[in-house]
Parts: sequence; structure tokens; C-alpha cells
Amino acid sequence: KGELAQNYWDEMGHGDAAAVHTALHEQLVAALDLPRIPPEEQPVEALERSALNGLLATNRWLQPELVGALGMTELQAGPRCTMVLQALQRLGAPAEALPFYRVHAEVDPVHGRDWVEKAVLPLVAENPEWGPRVVRGAHWRNRTNLRFFAAAQAALERPAAA
Repeated sequence: KGELAQNYWDEMGHGDAAAVHTALHEQLVAALDLPRIPPEEQPVEALERSALNGLLATNRWLQPELVGALGMTELQAGPRCTMVLQALQRLGAPAEALPFYRVHAEVDPVHGRDWVEKAVLPLVAENPEWGPRVVRGAHWRNRTNLRFFAAAQAALERPAAA
């Protein structure tokens, strides 16, 4: 529980409202003048990715799968955010666009390692039946991510509408 709380504290900007990750994301969106895509216009894969979190977080009996899915998120986000941060810097993005990806590039690799060592391993040691379920949740997160990124790539490769 301590690791989960530490992770959440980081997400909440350590009590600084301007550093809360959703606030940093809003700053990124404003700095790059990114469009807001209404849910009904998003690819179904984006909605599935979101729905997985909601399903796992609101069903107590799916706690092991939630631990796996959240751990997979932390393990994948650091390298991905590092690449996005490098791309934004290479393209000369405004400074206001960088904090969201900078903080994730820094903390998510630590979160991923600590999630495995301080959350997953102790939980599975205490509840061995959780092991396959944690892996199942990580697999679900990985599959939804792969489908989402494939859909995003396909959308980017389509010719623009006239």
C-alpha cells in the first residue's frame, strides 16, 4: 500500500496543484494547441484503454489484475515518455510543453521498478494465487496499449480529409 500511495502522491504533484499530472497535461495541450477529440470521435481502442482502467479500479475482486495493469503502465510509460520528450525538444516545442513528459520520463522508470519490487512481489508472496492474475492484468494493459497505438498509427497514416 505504501508504494501505491507513493505513486499516487507523485501523480498529485506532491501536494502542489500546479504539478498535478493532469494540470501538467493541460499545460502541454495548451502549449501545443492540441485539439480536444470528443469521446464519440475517438477510436474505439482509446475508449477500451480507458474502460479497462475503470473496470479494474471499480471492481474490488479485480484487484490483482489492477495491480498488474498499473504496473505495466508504469513500466511502459518511462521509455515512451523519454522518447516523446526528446522529440519535443528536437522539434523546438515551447518550454511549457515539456514538464508533463519530463516528470514521467524521470519518475516512471522508478515507479515501474518499485511497483514490481515493493508492490507486486510482496503481494504475490503473501497471496500466491494473485500471481497469474497480476500477469493477466499486465497482459490486458499491454494488449489494449498495442491496439491503441496501432489505431493511432493507422489514423496518422490516412490521407487528410479535404
